Amino acid sequence: MRTICALLVFQSSEFPAPLSQFSPCLESLNLPIADLMARLERQTHRRIIKTHLPLDGIPYHDAPTYLFIGRDPRDIFLSLAKHIANVHPDTRLMNGMPPWPLDEIPDDRRAFFRKWITTPGFPREHDGWPASSPLSLARTYWRHRGCPNIHLFHYADLKADLTGQMRRVSGILGIPVNEERWPRLVDAARFESMKRRASELVPPGGRDPAAFFAKGKSGQFEDVLGPIERALYRRTMTERVAPDLADWLENGGMARADAAGAPASGW
Repeated sequence: MRTICALLVFQSSEFPAPLSQFSPCLESLNLPIADLMARLERQTHRRIIKTHLPLDGIPYHDAPTYLFIGRDPRDIFLSLAKHIANVHPDTRLMNGMPPWPLDEIPDDRRAFFRKWITTPGFPREHDGWPASSPLSLARTYWRHRGCPNIHLFHYADLKADLTGQMRRVSGILGIPVNEERWPRLVDAARFESMKRRASELVPPGGRDPAAFFAKGKSGQFEDVLGPIERALYRRTMTERVAPDLADWLENGGMARADAAGAPASGW
């Protein structure tokens, strides 16, 4: 989504700098906040800011556009596990600490999944260790999906209909589509194209920039999780996630995400 926004803002697949430099992660601990804000203040183009924070963890204003990307939590776990495995061992945060407690992460993916879905990474959450909870994150945006400047997208929808979803982003951002450039912009947003340009599009700190993109497929958890993990996941989703949100996270579908109105099922 960050690449799609940049393609629309610049109307080109050639960006003025590596993506993470002009579109920083707001809560990143790799850069002092004063330096990050100064970098954003100097920008004259429309700003594109990435965050993993829940909606109740960032300021809300009427002017910005908030784009939330949902995905099957089981695929999120596999993506996290692959990302952690790809982080270079010498990577350090500003406090000198590594970004992940590698000595505490089980080598076995099933054991890691059981810990991930039952252990909080942050206070007041219940899952997501050693990162934040994707379930808590999704609930905050789902609850306010009727707000005119909050828009929900799903990973599966983006993969299934990239052109249609990019046109939806274009309409939301109020950036007209240049039909002459459009085919090149869509092609630049494809998974395979981004993987070829990994050094320009992924944040630093990985062993292999191209590995940041892994396979880009949904449902990979089917080959990883066993009966115990599947039962634990289903019980967790039943207890902590409203049925309509759970259905959307696992299956996507714009009809579910676009439904406006009161909070979903009281959550």
